Amino acid sequence: MKKLGKKGAFGLSELPNVALTFVLVGVFFAVGLVILASLQANTTVSSNAAANTAVGKTVTALSEIPTNWLLLIAVIIAASIVIGIVVNSLGKGGR
Repeated sequence: MKKLGKKGAFGLSELPNVALTFVLVGVFFAVGLVILASLQANTTVSSNAAANTAVGKTVTALSEIPTNWLLLIAVIIAASIVIGIVVNSLGKGGR
């Protein structure tokens, strides 16, 4: 990713990189959840109550991250881009 501007705000040129990062993070979470669900369905894990409970709690905790935190991060990045555009336009005398 390119260096951030003087003010530390994102510009429109960084938008494709940010979008690609969100897609990759989503893919990693999806793959992790599929692996954990497969592990939970495994006969060795499902026969052990403690292991089954631990994997179930991990799946629950891991599934909350994309639904809660990624949306908040996306809103913060979008606000940073808007603020960067406004600051740039005001810094150049509105031209």
